[in-house]
Amino acid sequence: MSTRCKKKVTVILEKFFCLKKNVTLLLETRYTNKLNSFKKFYSDNRGRFFVYLLRRTGDYYLAADILQESFTRYFERYGKQEPSILLLFTIGRNLLNDNSRKQRSFVPF
Repeated sequence: MSTRCKKKVTVILEKFFCLKKNVTLLLETRYTNKLNSFKKFYSDNRGRFFVYLLRRTGDYYLAADILQESFTRYFERYGKQEPSILLLFTIGRNLLNDNSRKQRSFVPF
């Protein structure tokens, strides 16, 4: 390979890796911003939401499980949207209803 070709290849590779680095930084920044936004949403609403679930269930551990599942579902499905406490409470209420249906359908022998 000639020196001229080597220089062209080197320039192309440098541009490629520079572009790759910029794209990686952009994606990391977007993910970090999304995660930081969700962390703030979680810390602002965790207590009030847990009290709601605890009152509805009367069981500390069940309320904690539903709290965790609600925030997980919210983040997976609606993490890109603007945070909404109403949507979080709707997810939690639906999980409570699902849980009560499961308990009613269980018949011990």
